[in-house]
Amino acid sequence: MARLLGWSLSYGNYIIALLMWWQSDWFIAIGTLLLGFVVFGIIRSKLRNDSIPPAQREYPYDDYAIATWYLSRNHCFRLPDEPKEKTDNGECETCEDDGSGCRTCAERK
Repeated sequence: MARLLGWSLSYGNYIIALLMWWQSDWFIAIGTLLLGFVVFGIIRSKLRNDSIPPAQREYPYDDYAIATWYLSRNHCFRLPDEPKEKTDNGECETCEDDGSGCRTCAERK
């Protein structure tokens, strides 16, 4: 899911511009491409500022890393490291702790 979101942030603009070129005219496709750079930049910036902690925002992140941070912070999805056993002591199935740092897990409680 993170790869799909990262891929769409990277190449979604070009796909939309190609679809516009196929559906209408190359002039409209160029306008869509230029507008898409602005829109996808705003979306990328919003995801980055919403999910990456302020102490770590000074580092450069690619689209995949932004998508991974966003999904892990807002939707409690993590990249699979090792299979985990289910615990019945109130811990989140995907988080390492009690889910207090995960917005989705905190809302479930």
